[in-house]
Amino acid sequence: MKVRVLGSYGGSIQNCRTTCFLVDDFLAIDAGSLTLALSLEEQAKVSHILLSHTHIDHTYSLPFFIANISNKIRESVSIFASKESIENLQNHVFNNYNWPDFSILPSLTNPAIKFIEINPEVPFNIKYLKIIPIQVDHIIPTLGFLLSSQETSVLYIADSSATDKIWEYANRAKNLKALFIEASYPNRLKSLAYKSGHLTPADLAKELQKFKNQAKILVYHCKPEFFDEIKAELAEINHPPVSFAHQNETYYF
Repeated sequence: MKVRVLGSYGGSIQNCRTTCFLVDDFLAIDAGSLTLALSLEEQAKVSHILLSHTHIDHTYSLPFFIANISNKIRESVSIFASKESIENLQNHVFNNYNWPDFSILPSLTNPAIKFIEINPEVPFNIKYLKIIPIQVDHIIPTLGFLLSSQETSVLYIADSSATDKIWEYANRAKNLKALFIEASYPNRLKSLAYKSGHLTPADLAKELQKFKNQAKILVYHCKPEFFDEIKAELAEINHPPVSFAHQNETYYF
């Protein structure tokens, strides 16, 4: 399984793109930076999107991406999301006021996008990948994703404060090679992290105590203005060791 980090931050400044991962060139996990990181040719290969939730840092590039590929595809791009996320996109993004409704454009019979509702802990397949959505604890309904092929599994925890259910899946996942988890704020902003449904490095260390399996721990979603402070605090976590999911990095699992 190839995972390309298109954007690894929870905010946007020059050279820091918002959250977006690309699996095997065709499947995007969140859509914070599809158009900022990919060429038009690469964008045209993206046929499926897993959307954890609808906060702007996870959906920023989605309208532009859909506009870019709307006349270049043979089939609709499938957006897999919770009922709440689909309703948010329909009501607040693809509503013809903020952006054209590409669920009926270019035509009713061949729209650029189709929404597919998914539910927590109900598995489904995208090509050769088995996907299990898992509810996590954020300030709006948010899903993490366990992706499995015949050879390997990867877990994307999405935006979340302290949570439990997803660790049950992490601990029994077979051939788990990577775990993507956030650390958004430094320890001194613990109150803000808690109120906004995020983790600090100290919180992350506590969450990792729940992890009984083995995998590469990759941290993302740092707020860019606090990156150096978060990096120093993460360096103190050794059991298990953690590293950053660096933007522009491609991982092979």
